[in-house]
Amino acid sequence: MTKQVAPLSQKAQIEKLLRRGRVLTAAQLRELGVTKPSARICNLRNDGLKIVSTTNRQGTPAWKLDKSLSVAKTAYDAAPRAFGFSY
Repeated sequence: MTKQVAPLSQKAQIEKLLRRGRVLTAAQLRELGVTKPSARICNLRNDGLKIVSTTNRQGTPAWKLDKSLSVAKTAYDAAPRAFGFSY
């Protein structure tokens, strides 16, 4: 019997691509089946990812992960919550 793996959610799929260094446009996300790309990006930002707006090589608006800030911010924000503290 084969084990079935649940497909990634839209948010998880986008986060995975951004963490791999991809620059994503709304059109690219729609091709992946994301119906509201800006809403998913907003959700990821609310989760603590530092996603910046930019343009790709063709000049199309796009999003990318600002790795210099997202790791530190996520670690800083997660540590207090792990011990039950809130600000």
